[in-house]
Amino acid sequence: MSQTIKKIPHRRGLTLFEILLVVAIIILVAAVSVPTLQRSFLGQRVQSAAERVRAECGKARAAAIRTGEVYAFYYAPDASHFAVAPFKDAAKYVNPDQGISEEAERFSDLDLSKNLLPREVVFIEGNVVQETRTQLQKEIDDGEVRGMIPILFYPDGQCQTADIFVANRETGDIKKIKLRGLTGTTTIVDVEQE
Repeated sequence: MSQTIKKIPHRRGLTLFEILLVVAIIILVAAVSVPTLQRSFLGQRVQSAAERVRAECGKARAAAIRTGEVYAFYYAPDASHFAVAPFKDAAKYVNPDQGISEEAERFSDLDLSKNLLPREVVFIEGNVVQETRTQLQKEIDDGEVRGMIPILFYPDGQCQTADIFVANRETGDIKKIKLRGLTGTTTIVDVEQE
């Protein structure tokens, strides 16, 4: 009887030098890519803020059409809070320091509980066109709130023509939300693209 002996293939292991080399390459790639990824995530904050403002303006427009009342989007320059509320007697609903007042808790048409922009993102001074219609509305209704800028939305679907700017304090990224008065539509524009 002859036995056949199988030859086991010789397996070569990794040396300590090879393992350290691979670890060093992984650390080098991570060191180069982490700042880039972090900047990208920080840039997303300002985009998210612009999308949020755009959505809230849409809610204000829809509420004005649905209720037949003038609504306003209020924002505070150099701060991150905002509010959407009826323009008439807005002081009941809007707190200049926090965006909403305690009275707004009873205001069930809108979700005013999440009225902050993402961390490190703030509103910066914008441009709001003061039209004759707006001036008349401000004389009829006392919708002014100290320290906050209102943008009015009317029951016919129109709004004040305005540019709202949001900026990320860490990266300096700025987005502009353009409101077109005649149609009440909004668009988001990178400030660098203009």
